[in-house]
Amino acid sequence: NPYLLACEYQRTLRDLGIDASLYRVHDPNFEQFAPLFESSREYAGALRAVPVLSDPSMLLPFDALFFGSPTYFGNVSSAMKACMDGCSVFWTDAALEGKLFGAFASASTPQGAGDVCLLALNIFAQHMGMYPLPVPANIAGCAQPAYGILHYSGETALNRPDAKTYAAIRDYLTRVVKR
Repeated sequence: NPYLLACEYQRTLRDLGIDASLYRVHDPNFEQFAPLFESSREYAGALRAVPVLSDPSMLLPFDALFFGSPTYFGNVSSAMKACMDGCSVFWTDAALEGKLFGAFASASTPQGAGDVCLLALNIFAQHMGMYPLPVPANIAGCAQPAYGILHYSGETALNRPDAKTYAAIRDYLTRVVKR
């Protein structure tokens, strides 16, 4: 589901005339866990085709970064956490300072702490000197936390992002680009 959200971010940014690249973080457990979830099985080929962010320095040329993650126990996935930790090489020199930052996540239910996952992403951005981009509370008629776009996948992760979530992404990014 975060992959589908990321695709909508990329599609919308490109529609707005922004050159947008899509990367995935290295997940050493992907092949082990992908068969366990229908969404992973359904999109495994497409996910494998997305280039891996193999070196944190690949982030340096971008003006804005949008990080997304599934929510695991109220936090980012271990693969996303490893990616964020890999950026610690930029911390002392503030190499990511001034970049715009947006977050998105997918959680099973409102009780799954997806908002906490979004906060973890934003705290990372602040420590790196980036500027987190807030999300208006009821963007495109879809209630969202201030820290990013959040999708609820259902307890078995079967619910795909719906038209309201995609509309929220498009409205959010349109506002960001206008600014």
